[in-house]
Amino acid sequence: MFVDREKELKAIEEEWNVDRNSFIVIYGRRRVGKTTLIKEFVKDKAHVYYLATELPIDQQFQDLQKQAGNELQDELLKNASINRWDGFFNYIGNLGKRFILVVDEFPYLIQSENAIPSVFQKGWDEHLKNSEVQLVLCGSSISMMEDSIMRSDSPLYGRKTSQIRLKELPLVSLQSFLPNMGEEEIIRYYSIYGGVPAYLEMLSNDLSLFDNLERTVLNIDAPLKDAVDFILRTELRSPERYRSILLHIARGVTTLNGLSNAMGLEGNTISQYLAKLRTLGLVKREESVTTSPTKKQRQGLYKITDNFFRFYFYFILPNRSDIEEGRIGSVLREFQDCKHSFISPVFEDICRDYVGKTMEYSKIGRWWYRENELDIVALDHKRKKMLIGECKWSDNPVKKKVYLNMLEKEESIRWHNKDRKVEYALFSKSGFHEDLYDIEDLILVDIGDIWSGFSEQYNHD
Repeated sequence: MFVDREKELKAIEEEWNVDRNSFIVIYGRRRVGKTTLIKEFVKDKAHVYYLATELPIDQQFQDLQKQAGNELQDELLKNASINRWDGFFNYIGNLGKRFILVVDEFPYLIQSENAIPSVFQKGWDEHLKNSEVQLVLCGSSISMMEDSIMRSDSPLYGRKTSQIRLKELPLVSLQSFLPNMGEEEIIRYYSIYGGVPAYLEMLSNDLSLFDNLERTVLNIDAPLKDAVDFILRTELRSPERYRSILLHIARGVTTLNGLSNAMGLEGNTISQYLAKLRTLGLVKREESVTTSPTKKQRQGLYKITDNFFRFYFYFILPNRSDIEEGRIGSVLREFQDCKHSFISPVFEDICRDYVGKTMEYSKIGRWWYRENELDIVALDHKRKKMLIGECKWSDNPVKKKVYLNMLEKEESIRWHNKDRKVEYALFSKSGFHEDLYDIEDLILVDIGDIWSGFSEQYNHD
């Protein structure tokens, strides 16, 4: 299934149409749709597609030659007659044919031979840079792709003409995978599976959420049971420490000092692990939106940003023994008991994203000070305008006391004080009590409003 990658497809199509020769790098986490995007791009063009493996490098070189020979109808390449990489790049660069050479899972080549980045650097500089060949390197190991291509000390540094770090699909895209489900139910699925296309393709519209969880995650043969561990092993040399950090964050240990104490490690050491997790897009550091830069190190909180990772460390890893023994009922009951508290932070992220996409504010985030906290505070420094909001993922309509409590908390926000203009907003899964509709200048946003705002913005983009 090829869905909602029009922006990325357009970018590489434009490069193909404008430049006779280019070097494109496409990377991102496993199962996010990189290969699908590439195959959509090359389907109507002359191309050679090679999927690297964990075989010895000599075998892979022969396989690449044969694949190129079959695709280009070239007998010399079909017979794997070239005995060195330099000769291969020289040969295809002088064919006089315009085609795309795709090497998918490029990190596997590097694992087979550490010198591969230097080999491709020489091949590009001496033979392909001025040829008719467009080179596309793709990989699922974010660490290895960035280290081997984007780092300043890499042989391939500065060679790429463009790069795409493919991310998960946006929330509204889940309708393509779950067309028979309502918006509220889609948000529940999004809070667990995120926007990873391959995960979403495993879901059945005809099954309940619990049944889909059992099929995809909660049994010994489930296809996603070990997905998180596989990614961590692929990206990290010592996944055990990172796994422990993620588990602590999922359990609510979100400060640097708290993680340091929980793991018995120095803060500087924890910071290095956290920096790696942030590079991989698994964790983010969050400050209160009005915090000054000088206080960030002390006041920052860490959160898991990947929804499926968060679900895994919240429910799966702590219950692995029960899952291995087939006792999934207890896991489902635990999810049922705390599903609102689990989904609420995701709903808050969705609401903040909605504000960013539909309102004119330059800085949006959470706010906290001492015992006070607000789900949304958005700032416009030029206009000295501020929006404050609360988000409620509950089965009951939001009552007026939530609004009054929000007004009390506003007094503690230190930002332009008496000079600021303030507007207020409430976001709700289940609507609002009738007396809230009588309050002038209070913005009330339900799931339908959010969906309409996202859809309009997405179609506009």
